[in-house]
Amino acid sequence: MRYQQKTNTRGYTHVFEEIYALAILYSNGFDTGDAFQNLLNKMTLQGSEDILDLQFMPLKHAVIHTLFMADHGTKYDPDIFGRYLMHYLQDQWRIMPLHDLGANLYNLWRTLPESLQYQMPFELFIYADDETGFYEESILTEEQCRVWFEAVFNYYENGKRMIVGTDLVSQLDPAKKPPVPPHSPEQSHL
Repeated sequence: MRYQQKTNTRGYTHVFEEIYALAILYSNGFDTGDAFQNLLNKMTLQGSEDILDLQFMPLKHAVIHTLFMADHGTKYDPDIFGRYLMHYLQDQWRIMPLHDLGANLYNLWRTLPESLQYQMPFELFIYADDETGFYEESILTEEQCRVWFEAVFNYYENGKRMIVGTDLVSQLDPAKKPPVPPHSPEQSHL
């Protein structure tokens, strides 16, 4: 099955990127099954014959088939895929408990193609579990963690930049910062 570039319901010409984003999210514990199925239905009604095979499969089989296609030669634009991925993550992240979000994002990072794992913003998913750990250890508040997640998910909207109001060090309690090392005797003579 080859996906042709046709205009979807949002006016974009990248059908596979959106289907792939929904499939990879669903396979990593995000609740995107209905959105995946709705997109398939809309694309079928619009005459996208190249997705008919997926339309008649059970949801889990259609998702697995989509992931297989992405891993085995279906061409897609990583930038457009990333935009769709972040768009759908924005819909998901506010309703998930932080611990689940961190674990799901780390698992998502592990299932991304190697060519994407160390590109921005995907490489930030490695740290999602750490951010939730900071919250669980009461180093960061839930709001501070959610600010970080929001900055990651707004990466494309912010001109491909990670914009966070404050950096992690300034969010930490000053009493918990490591002490500044004392000057050595050799340095005092300089």
